[in-house]
Amino acid sequence: MIFEIEEEGTAGRSGTYAEGFRSMIAASDKRMAVAARKALDSPGTHGYTMGDDEFIGGTPEQAADTIREQCEMTGAGHFQVVFAGDTTVEQLAHSWDLYGTRVIPLLKSTERREALAQAV
Repeated sequence: MIFEIEEEGTAGRSGTYAEGFRSMIAASDKRMAVAARKALDSPGTHGYTMGDDEFIGGTPEQAADTIREQCEMTGAGHFQVVFAGDTTVEQLAHSWDLYGTRVIPLLKSTERREALAQAV
């Protein structure tokens, strides 16, 4: 989930939004409550978790690096982007613009380098 792409000097909203979002989900989604069990695969309700790696924020370069790292670690070739955390339409439009003009080109350059490396 990409919820904020910041320019330098505007850090801080990312962590605040992530904590607020987690609290909201924990209060309203019963899957967040993990049943006490002795082993992870024991019968019963399995919990739902939300890790820090599901929230990506920072500069466009930081966001692209994080997406690359996560895709490499998981073997993912595709991912879904959800923008949230912006409080105004203008902030959301700015995040869209930064993602489209700066993050996507960085991700495409990675894709090209990988394709060339495989061809050699």
